[in-house]
Amino acid sequence: LLLGAGHLDACHNVITPLSWDDATHFGGPPKPGSAAEMAAVYAHLLVHRREGHYVGEFGTGWNNSGFWAARLGSMEAAVREKVLQQARELAERALKEQGSNAALNHLQKSHGEQWRPKNFNSLCAALSAEGNASLDAELRERGQDFCEQVADAEWWYLLESCVARATAADAGDPR
Repeated sequence: LLLGAGHLDACHNVITPLSWDDATHFGGPPKPGSAAEMAAVYAHLLVHRREGHYVGEFGTGWNNSGFWAARLGSMEAAVREKVLQQARELAERALKEQGSNAALNHLQKSHGEQWRPKNFNSLCAALSAEGNASLDAELRERGQDFCEQVADAEWWYLLESCVARATAADAGDPR
């Protein structure tokens, strides 16, 4: 919820103890073995992706997000499947409306049958103003809109998954 409301620092403070093995001054001691660990890793990826070219303690947000994408591994497969489907639908719609777009064509080819957050980071970084100043302004704007739409869907599907798990746990379902 914090991420969706744009409170990146507050979200980061909550998810860090669930996804990072060391204590931090902002998140406190780690909470290893939490049932929320993989969702927190995914949220960590999303927080740092939103930072984009901002340089923090561990490099740019794009780079830091890539670190969390690697930690995610194959976890949160149901979320990733929904994101891939949504990204494909958005890309197909954009291609019909806009005609050929190398960035959207690349998105479809680079993901195959599995959503790859690190590939998506690279695409969004390349479409950002800081990432590729030589891109036509309209193409860059359309690409950034696409990245924002997919990122919003990714956040939504992660939130939906977390709520479903919490609801199942409350009902005694060990999911």
